[in-house]
Amino acid sequence: MPKTSWSKQHSESLPLFAWTRAAVETWMRITTASILPRLIGLPRDLFVDLYLIFMVPVLLGVLLLWRLVQESAWLAWLPVAGVVLAVWMLQEIACVTLFDLVRREPIRGRKRWMLATLPTVVHVVLCFAILFLTVGSHFTPPVNDWLTAVYLSMTTFGTLGYGDIHPTYGSAWGMAIVICEQAMFLLLVVIRVPMAVSMLRVEDLEDTAQGRDGGARSG
Repeated sequence: MPKTSWSKQHSESLPLFAWTRAAVETWMRITTASILPRLIGLPRDLFVDLYLIFMVPVLLGVLLLWRLVQESAWLAWLPVAGVVLAVWMLQEIACVTLFDLVRREPIRGRKRWMLATLPTVVHVVLCFAILFLTVGSHFTPPVNDWLTAVYLSMTTFGTLGYGDIHPTYGSAWGMAIVICEQAMFLLLVVIRVPMAVSMLRVEDLEDTAQGRDGGARSG
């Protein structure tokens, strides 16, 4: 048996990998992309496409309405809803990224999967902008508006570190959120982006299947 085959066969049965795969697959069952398509009767791929596109204006809308919270009592629920939405989306992104690493079956529709990387990054930046606004007083200078929050989130995610806005010394909340965004950056850069780049050289399974079908029909 070739060495590579032996390595692949036995490394995936080692305890650490097996436990990780089991945990991620269990976690995957509670994501929106797993639950809602069955409830509303949409194909999963179509739902995911709509979900990725729709959530960008939703998150941006939460940020734009943030300033109105102090002026309108009926929007007092917005910060809590925004934080819940941001945390939920971030855990979904982390789960799906890890699932792509441990999944048993090959990724189908690689072009769709690669295109999904862009809105995923936008989601991360907007979600952390919401969290930065939530704890804006824990930064120096304070983060009080959506544009500053998006700017801080983008520079943090991009690891630019200009230093013009930073967590207040001794602020656990400010430092914790910055650390979390850096961890999400590493997760996407270490796993998702290299996978997207490597897929440029991999033939799409769907294209292959269509080619075989077409060849069979022509024959």
